Amino acid sequence: MTVPGFGPDAKEEKIKALYQRLVGWMRENRADYLQAVVQAVGERHGGWIRSYHDNRPYDNVAPAELYDQMIALRSVLAEPGSGAFTYAKFVVEVGTGTRMTMRQDSREPQLDPPYTAQDCARELELFPRDDGRTPTWLASHGQRRDEVTSVRKIDDQVLEHYRPLVPEAIGDLWSQYGVAYFDDGMVRLVDPAHAVNRLQRVAPAGDDMVPVFTTALGDVVYWRAGRFVFYDYRHRTSGELESNALVALYMLHSEDFRNEFMDGQTYRQVACRYGILDVDDCFAYVPLLRLGGPEDVNRLDPCEMWTHLDFIAQATGTPKEP
Repeated sequence: MTVPGFGPDAKEEKIKALYQRLVGWMRENRADYLQAVVQAVGERHGGWIRSYHDNRPYDNVAPAELYDQMIALRSVLAEPGSGAFTYAKFVVEVGTGTRMTMRQDSREPQLDPPYTAQDCARELELFPRDDGRTPTWLASHGQRRDEVTSVRKIDDQVLEHYRPLVPEAIGDLWSQYGVAYFDDGMVRLVDPAHAVNRLQRVAPAGDDMVPVFTTALGDVVYWRAGRFVFYDYRHRTSGELESNALVALYMLHSEDFRNEFMDGQTYRQVACRYGILDVDDCFAYVPLLRLGGPEDVNRLDPCEMWTHLDFIAQATGTPKEP
């Protein structure tokens, strides 16, 4: 795509310019790692930049101009019929093998205050999309969202192995959606083989205890002995959900259930700051609750979920059996 006022290499030039600015600032300020998230719809946007100096994280100490450059990439990277990204994550590492990675997609932005129908209309005016490339939340101007949003497919060999071990409704979800988000991104449908591999030091996960869902707060829902069981690692508690898969799915889709039993309101508060996380990430209390940390939404940070669960298990133990 040729952007007005720029040559055909505008995308590469703009991304390279951002990379050089980020690396230059990081070297000047002795930062070796940086991650940033931007969310936008219409002319509204939000985001954050976290940089690590001497292994200590600092939020939003980077110049505002760097954030502005990230937002500006929306226009540069927009494609006819596909629109512009509404979510992007940047990771920069300085040192051996200095590099920047960027991931972008059209996930629903979590803004405070929430985006409006007018914001959606403005987004489609600025960055028109074909019908087939317009996510439900944007096409409906925020009036509804997809119940399940696919992220990536699950390998056929994995499906062949795990489908007979879980209820038919779960196998159907895996076949149709693979790894996916439910609703607002709090509940995630996982790749069971990947989850079993990453949970080896956290739970006896495997054919007799199949991980099916995770949450953005680091919980795991397993299928075990004919029932769904819910493991809350941050509080070291667990409980049985249901044996009927359709009832369990209804519960996980229910905002009232998530609010009462899964800290759904806490999730929505922190998601307004950090956005909908990648499926392998979660929000973690720093310090851990079981080590005396306060249960304060301002103490929640995004992190790699599997490593975090491993750390919890080693530092404080695993949940008691239901």
